[in-house]
Parts: sequence; structure tokens; C-alpha cells
Amino acid sequence: MRTCQSCGKENPDEQDFCSCGEYLRWEPTGYGMPAITPDQVEPTPSPAEPAAPPPPPVVTPAPPLTPEPGNGNGHSLPAVPPSPPTPLPAVPDSTRPDARPVAKTMIRNLPAVQAPPASPATPPTGGPPPPPIADRRDELPSEPATIVLRADQQGDYAKGSILDLTVEPGERGKVLALIRNQSGIVDNYDLRIEGLPDDWWSIFPGTVYLVPFGAGGTYEQEVEIHLHPPRGPEAEARLWELKVTADSKASRIVAASAPLHLHIGSYIETATAVRPQRRRGRRKAEYDVTVINKANAPVLVALDGEDTDGELTFGFNRPPQEIPAGGSVTTQMQVKPPKQIWIGRVKDRQLSIETITGEEAQARAAAAPLPASVLDGVDTEPPKKKWYQRRPRAPRIPGMYPPRIYKPMLYPPDVNFGPGGIQMRMPQMRGPQFHGPQMGGASARSMGMPGAGGQLKMPSRSGNKISGPLAPSQGVFRQQPWIPWWSLLVLALLLVLLFLLYRSLPDNVKVPKVTGTESAFVAEETLTKSGLKLDPSQKTKVDDSKPAGSVLDQTPKAGAEVKKGSTVTVLIATGSGKVNVPDIAGKTASDADKALREKQLTLGQASPSDAAPEAKISSQIPAPNEVVAAGTPVQIFFEDPTSAEQREKQGKDGKGKAGVGGGGAGGGGAGGGGGADITVPAIGGDDVEKYAKKAADLGIVPKTTRRFDDAPVGRLIAVTPEPGTKVKAGAKVTLVQSAGQPQVVFTNGKDILRVNGANGQKLEPVADGDEEETNPTWNAAGTHVAYIADGRIMLKDITKDNADAVPLTPAGSDDSNLAWAPIADRNVLAFTRATDTDVDLCLGKITQNGMDESCIADPSFSPNRVVHWAPDGKSILAFAGKNDQSEIGIVRWKLKQGREAFSSKASDWSKGRFVSDTDRPSKFMLDATISPDGKQIAMISNQGVSRFTLFLGDAKNGFDLKKAKKTAVRACKVVWRSDGRELLVIQADAGCREEVGALVRVPAGSTREGETLNPAGNDPVYQPLSLEG
Repeated sequence: MRTCQSCGKENPDEQDFCSCGEYLRWEPTGYGMPAITPDQVEPTPSPAEPAAPPPPPVVTPAPPLTPEPGNGNGHSLPAVPPSPPTPLPAVPDSTRPDARPVAKTMIRNLPAVQAPPASPATPPTGGPPPPPIADRRDELPSEPATIVLRADQQGDYAKGSILDLTVEPGERGKVLALIRNQSGIVDNYDLRIEGLPDDWWSIFPGTVYLVPFGAGGTYEQEVEIHLHPPRGPEAEARLWELKVTADSKASRIVAASAPLHLHIGSYIETATAVRPQRRRGRRKAEYDVTVINKANAPVLVALDGEDTDGELTFGFNRPPQEIPAGGSVTTQMQVKPPKQIWIGRVKDRQLSIETITGEEAQARAAAAPLPASVLDGVDTEPPKKKWYQRRPRAPRIPGMYPPRIYKPMLYPPDVNFGPGGIQMRMPQMRGPQFHGPQMGGASARSMGMPGAGGQLKMPSRSGNKISGPLAPSQGVFRQQPWIPWWSLLVLALLLVLLFLLYRSLPDNVKVPKVTGTESAFVAEETLTKSGLKLDPSQKTKVDDSKPAGSVLDQTPKAGAEVKKGSTVTVLIATGSGKVNVPDIAGKTASDADKALREKQLTLGQASPSDAAPEAKISSQIPAPNEVVAAGTPVQIFFEDPTSAEQREKQGKDGKGKAGVGGGGAGGGGAGGGGGADITVPAIGGDDVEKYAKKAADLGIVPKTTRRFDDAPVGRLIAVTPEPGTKVKAGAKVTLVQSAGQPQVVFTNGKDILRVNGANGQKLEPVADGDEEETNPTWNAAGTHVAYIADGRIMLKDITKDNADAVPLTPAGSDDSNLAWAPIADRNVLAFTRATDTDVDLCLGKITQNGMDESCIADPSFSPNRVVHWAPDGKSILAFAGKNDQSEIGIVRWKLKQGREAFSSKASDWSKGRFVSDTDRPSKFMLDATISPDGKQIAMISNQGVSRFTLFLGDAKNGFDLKKAKKTAVRACKVVWRSDGRELLVIQADAGCREEVGALVRVPAGSTREGETLNPAGNDPVYQPLSLEG
């Protein structure tokens, strides 16, 4: 079905015309059809007897051309041209002188008109053959199509002339175009405008569908052409020569065109910007003024400036200049205030730039305003070389304008195209003009009268600061004073500060030499005399070639000048050995020095440093019994003598006043009843030594204690009383250090294993060789472990990675049940050694060459299973049984009178004696060990119970189970943790015959609670960490 484009009716495909008369087959066919010209039209002859019409010729149509999509304006051509039609026979060129090549091209593209081949259909029987169609291509017109233009519906078509149209930028102009098809075929024409950007014009409709002129149907059509140039610089104000073109879709040629002159009018539009918009200065300020011509024609621009007060002078380094369309010009502007501000506040002056165009700009370009003195030939101010447009300032009388003169000026010719036609302006000459003095309006403000908004203004605190937004053509000149008003105050303050600084300059002193002194105590005395202080954070270095405790080095070096009161850091020599710190509290400094030297230690820093020689030591760091390197300096703290005197005085005053005020202010760390006037300082990032020194300087006495904690060993983790608490002068403050978590070593029957004593986390094993490794024991410093490997005593340093174990006894020995003496300066081992006939208790002192051994021979009984040292080193406990099996229990060896504790000589020890109940061989004590503080004793026995059970008793009552506390904890072996607050037991079978059992932690204060540390082990030992002094 074919839809009529005129009425919309649908018609059959074989129908050529609609019932409304509209032609339906608008697709270009390429059929040649001669146009009917007026000379071919003849008068209608008189009716005659009609003859039989010949049959219509059968014409083979050319392949129809598929319409190509366009863009609405009808000027899009297909990307691929159609197949060329069958060529025609040669046609002689027209002899007309005005014949157009376009028409020739049109003819060449017409298909040949000839008789088609015989139709396959059978012709009517007996009829004559159809006559051939004559070739009438030479009768076609010379132009395939024509276009004529007119301005509006009432206007005439511009035939033989060029139509002129004037359109203002941003507006719309309309032209009507009549297109006629003068070819011999049905054709479609795409219309377009040449010489103008595509988005500046629109054609409605953009494509026309025409039959040949003279045929039935539409052979010509009028369209609307809208021209709408934009309002911008690209739409130049000039004559645009355009061409309205019709492109034939059938022939792919320009079928027709018509010229059109478009006059785009001019307009003026500029934009001015000041950069930067804010400047500051004392005498002047410079800005860049950029003027952009946003119009479509060149414009002559002059600049002028003004401020709100009318006081500024403006100058520009460019005269009035013509700016092309779309172009810009940057001019440098200089602004000067009327006078300088020597002392005072800053003043903001708002200014704006005015862009002048038109005749006024031309007048300024021709002549600049001059003062009246020019008339007399006297120039009072020489012209500036840089600033062309400087407005000279002349004395002004309020209400009067000075005389001015303007130079001659020539106005150039101009042509303007408009709806009324062409308008021309001839050149004009303007002579010099003179303006005499003129009177203006006078106001109180112009006269500068007070109270009328004139120049006399009251100063404000914030001045006249302009902080709001500015237009692009506006700016602010902040005039600064040479001397700000506040500079006088600053100068006075500076003088005062310089005076105070001069008065507070520190006295520099020379650092004395303390390197080589015998102790940190002596070094501090030397530094104190020079007005310096000893750094409490003393560094140590192991150096056996120097006396332990001596000063190896100092920082700053001797002779350096430092501020009085500065600290000096010293490096103290320590030995490679470990010792236990003695308790020196209650001693004088001289007595403490002797006691420390006996233990290979030295006296360290004293606080306060100016304490009297007879003053008693109140506390010390490190704490008593703490294991340290030989030569470590021990800091001592004296009680503040003033606080002691105050307490004594308050005590005397308190007699007779006991009933006043109720109870006293008691106890705790603060002690006494004085007023709370010292605040316990915060910990911060200080270590123990620095915090102790800080506390001592405040007048309170620090002491240390250690506690098992997950924090790194030695870190300060707490203070008692808590920081921020108010205490009295001389009160004691306890500093709690982290001792880390003790490790536990034990054997599983094959290897020596190691775990965390708090959570049982597995650590690197001590020994995991091929030998049978049992009976581990720690040294007092917690750095070495001794153990039995196939009957041989081995020693290993666990502080070094991949350290090899060192044998202490020869191969072939049969040693077991090791126990290391709990003292750092005596490396003595107690153990049992088996011979062919007996087992004896032996003692060995570890040396650089191995171990010196001696055994206490006693053929009557044989110790085995466990061996324990007493904390004081004056007795040794072990489980033993007589060789004749008459007695079984705990045997004790005691040190002889006057012998040194922890002696490694067998001759210093008495014979072993049973100290437990041995009346019943089946009921006996299996293990016994004394707590680290020597106050309790833990025993394991099956006496009075059905299985071996843990008993806890007072050390004063000895091994009497009747006076001990029976617990519900079954056990086969027991050891104490170094703080005495926890025990570790082995739980095996009821008879304790199994080689391994579970390692269970038992709190000493609550023996009903137990926690399994490891499911299978034997011979456990806690790492000996010193906690409290």
C-alpha cells in the first residue's frame, strides 16, 4: 500500500495517483520523459472520429533508487552512489550560448528510451506490433530545475537579481524560495545553504518531491528559509554572499541554485575584568585590566576609573584602542592615593573600571582632556613616558568644574545595512572645543563638613575593611600606612622582652671531667659542685677490664660550655657476672657504698643530692635481691629532712589534741597527718629511673617493686598511690615494674621443653637432641638452663640464638636431680650422683673450665627424685630412702656453723638427717620445698590420706603435717613461683609411679583452683624472676 503524502489515504501499490490528485510514486525512477514546453501546446482540433489508439509502449524501468536518510536540512548526500544507468546515444551539445553544464549532466544521466525486448506475454492475436517510442531528449530544457527567492509573502520574486536580507545577530530572518522541476523525470530535491554554517539556517521542508513541469501533479513548491545567526563574535557584521542550492537525488547533481546576500548587523558588547581584584600598597598599586570584545565587530574602547570617595588617580599604559571581534586587550592600570598614610590604620578604597565606547571613545582617542594652563602654552606637569592616560589632578573648588579643551577630531565614514536599505555616513571633521569653568552642585559631603559624610570621619576599631564580593570590573586598593598604629605597642613590648631576656640569660658553665671516677655517686658530687645534674637514665657497658661501677665516658665531654643546671649522661662499666642487690635501706651513704662494693656494685645517683652525710637511705633502685650485672650503680633516695621535721613537729603538736577533729589522717602511701601538698606525677613515657628522679625532686620518696605482666620487662606499669593523688612531703610512692611472664622448663622424658608460665604457650625448646634429656634447672638470673643428657650435666645460654650446650661433667657420669642455687653471684649446682654401690648428694661450682665438684658421701641412704635449695642457702632438701629400706622421707643437709651460704664445698655441710615422719614405710613424705620468702613450706605426702596430696604449712613449724593445711590438690612434685603466690604441681597416678604427668598451676591463696599448663611433663621449674625488695 502507498500512503498519500497530501491527504494520508492508503492506495494500492499499482496505483500512480491518489483520488485527491496527488502523485504517489515519488521515488526517483530514472525514466526519461520530455518536458512539455509552451510551444508544444496547440489549439484543440475539432472533434473527429477517433482512431484506434496505438497500444502503449512497454518500457523497461531502471532500478529504483533507494532514498537516503538526511539531516532535516536536505543537504546530505549518500555515501555510495547508485549504479550508473544504461548510457544514452550521443546527443549533440546545445548551441545556445547560455547552455549550463548542469543540464548536460542531467541529460547524461538519463537512461536510454528505446523499445524494450519482446515481452514474454503473448500479444493479441492479429494486432499490429506497437510502434517504437521516439527519442526526444533534445527537447528537454537546459536547466533541470529553477529556484527564485522573495523576502516575504507580499514581496516579488527576485528574478534576474540578488535578494538582500538584513538580520541582527541572535534574531531570525525569513526568505521564501520557489523550486520548480524542469527535468523530464520525477525527482526529489534536497535544499541547503552554501556560505553559512549549518546551524545558522533551517529550511522547511528540507526536501521537496516534484513531478516534471507540465505533468499532472505538483511540479513546483515554495519553502521557507530561516536564517538565524548567533549573537557572538563568530557572526561577523558584514555582507555574507550565500547560495540556495537544490541537489537532485535522482541525478546526484546540483540541479539549481540562487544567490542570496545576507547582511548581519553589528552590536556592541564588552566585558571588563580587573586582576587581581585586591592590592595593597603605600604609594601606589598596579592592576591588569582586561577588556574582551564579545560583539561581532571591532570596537574602540577607552578606560576610565573611579572610586567611591573620588580621591584616587588612575593611569593606564595604553591609549584608547580598537579591539577586534572576539579579541581582548590587557591594559596595566596604576592607582595612586591622594596622600600617603604615615602612621595609622589601613584604608580600603573600592574602585571600579568603566569601559567607554562609541563617540566618547573616539573623542578620547582624538584628544585627551587637558588643564586650562595649556591655553597659555604652559605645561605644569611633564607627560609620563609609561602611562598614556593619567588623569592629572588640578585644584578643585567645591561645586565648580575647571575649564577643559578638546583637540580636533575626525570621524571616519561608515556603512550600515538595515531594513530600510543602505545607510551611509560621510566623513566628518570636528574642530577643537573649549569648555569653560562650570558650576556644579555643592553639598556638605563635597565640602568635607563634619557630620555630612565628608572626609572627617571617626575612626573605627575594624577600619573600613571591604570584605564582600566584588564585580569583575571592581577592585579594592588597600592603602597601608608606613608605620602601623600597633607598631608602637609592639616596639614597647619588644623593649620589655629584651630587658627580661637579658635578665634571664642563663649562666654557662664548663662541664667537669667525671670520666674515670670510681662510681656514679662520686661523679654526681663533682657535677653538683659545678651546678650541673647527673642524668638518672645511666647507660651501662660490660667491660671486665675496668673496675665495675666506674665511669667509662660522659656526654657532654669535659670542657664543653653548657647551660647551668644541664644534665650530664655517664656510661658505667659493668662486669659480665650477675649479683643480687643487697638491702641498703636505713644505711648512710658511706655505709651503703661499702655494702655495695662487697657485692661488686657501686653507689649511684642520690636524691636529693645535697642530703646530709648522716642522712639515712629511705629506698633504693634496683630493689633488694634483684639480680643485676656486676658494677651496676644503685640509686639511693633520702627522705626530705624538712618533711621529717614537719612530721615530728606535728606529732608533738598532736599530743593533747587527739580528741580534736576526730581520727587522724592515716596511713597508706602518704603516711602521717600533714597537709596534702604534693601531687603524684603522671607516668607519661618515663622509665623507672627518670620517674623516680622526678618524684624525688618533688619531695616524695620512690621505691620499686616488680610484678608479672605482659608488658616488656622493666617498663613502669603502675604507681601507688595513683598519679594525681595528693600526698605529703616525704611520703613513699611505690613504682611497679613489669617482670614479664616467667617461663617454665620441664622434660617430657626425651627433651627439655619451654612454655610461657602464664598461658602455656609453647616456646623454643631448650634441648631436643637424640639423648634422653631430663631434670632442667634455672640459674638465678634466668639466663641459663642446666639439664641432664644421658647422665651428663649440660649448660645452655638461652639468651643467645642457636647457642650450643656446654658439658659440665665428663661422659659416663650418672648424675640427676639438678637444683641451681637461688643466688646470682654463686653459680653452684646441687645434684645426685650414682655409683655402683650408692647415690650421694654432690655440689658443683661452675667455672670457665667446667665445674668443680665435691660429694657428701653417706652409704646409709640414697637421695633421688628431687633436690631443693633453701632460700637462705643454709640447707638442702631431698627425697631419700635408706639403703636397707627401713626409712623413707625427706632428708635435710645443713650448713655448718660459720660457713658461707650456698657453699660448694662438701666439707662445709653436715650429714643428712631425715626430717619427715618415717615411722610407717608405706606412709611417707614424697617432696618438700620452702617458699622464696622463706615463710612457707609446701609438702607432698600420703600420710593421713589415701593418695599423695599437697600440704601447705608455716616454715616455723617445720615438716609437721599435723600443723600444716591439707589441700584438695593431688600432687607428685611441687615447685614455687618466684613471687611465692603460685605453685606448679605434677599430677600423675595415685602412687606417683608414672614418668610424666599433667603440669597444673595452683594459686597459693586458693588451692581449690587449678589450671593445666601442659598435659604431659615432669621436673618443672619456674624461671626465677625477682619481684619485690
